[in-house]
Amino acid sequence: MKKTIVSTFILLVASFGLAQAQETKEQVTFRFVAGNDMLFSPWNGNGENLARLTEFITTHKETFVLGEGAIYVNGYCATTGNTAQRLQRAKTMSNRVKSELITCCGLTEQHFITQNVATAYEGQKNIVVVTVTIPAQQAESKTEKPEVLPPEQPKQELQELPMEQAKQEPEPQPEPAVAFSPASATTTRTVFNLRTNLLYWAAATPNIGLQWRITPSYGIKIDGGYSKWEYNGENKIQKLWFINPEMRRYMLENKRFYMGLGATLGEYNLKLGSTGYQGSVYGGALTVGYQLSMGRHFSCDFNIGLGAAHLTYDTFGVIDGVRVFKAKKVSKTIFGPTQIGVSLIWHISHPSLKRQAL
Repeated sequence: MKKTIVSTFILLVASFGLAQAQETKEQVTFRFVAGNDMLFSPWNGNGENLARLTEFITTHKETFVLGEGAIYVNGYCATTGNTAQRLQRAKTMSNRVKSELITCCGLTEQHFITQNVATAYEGQKNIVVVTVTIPAQQAESKTEKPEVLPPEQPKQELQELPMEQAKQEPEPQPEPAVAFSPASATTTRTVFNLRTNLLYWAAATPNIGLQWRITPSYGIKIDGGYSKWEYNGENKIQKLWFINPEMRRYMLENKRFYMGLGATLGEYNLKLGSTGYQGSVYGGALTVGYQLSMGRHFSCDFNIGLGAAHLTYDTFGVIDGVRVFKAKKVSKTIFGPTQIGVSLIWHISHPSLKRQAL
């Protein structure tokens, strides 16, 4: 009886050790800013983690092509909002990470096993944990290939490499018991945004702008517009151009409310009544605004700027088709609202930054 118990114990220990030796694991964590589902590479080590994970997957890519490895992507979100909203944000964060791996490593959606939950993970409220497992024999075959080693690297370093990897690996985390299909992966890095002010279009002034989110908290935008219209011959004229640069500071938890410091520069030639105005304008303003999300690729920006605008202009009238000036070099400074906007924003990605994490 004792021999049977001892034999069974030895067999269980050997089986456990064999199971542990049958796979090699790589695990990294990507951290997101609260209220923002973009993946910023310079923040909290995300760039280094993506580089390490990309190198590991690329080295063992044949394993995943043969269906012998697994990539677990677990999204965790425990910020404000109801359960459905937190699950949706966790799903979006997971898709950001998967899309980056698809771009960098040439994978497809079928290579991932995904689970998203509306809870925190070890006290962290907005993270995505990626765990990659491959059979140990596949990992060994990769390290035994002579072309993997630089010519000057001695054999002893190859033997010590697994020890170094073991030191760098974080403690194993529990893997999800249930997996379900995620939404399709999205563009992972929103670096530049195109924008246009709908109110200027309503005033028959075509305009376009560019917005750059430098970090989660700071951004730069610049708008410009131009029009050259004449209505009913000499009676109505609208000719102008302008540019509006602005530096912004995004605040609060979701980083959608912002304050900024903007400037205005332009020239105009306007006649919508009996008197026309031709001159230039420059000024500055303190702006406040809010960006409302309209889905994955679009948002709406509401803003107003309060400050000063200095105008220098000539006034004129038109008599029998001849422009007659009434006053020259009039100078005036106006205090109050100098900017107002309801802008449609299209989120795009910069191709040269595809290989970086957000």
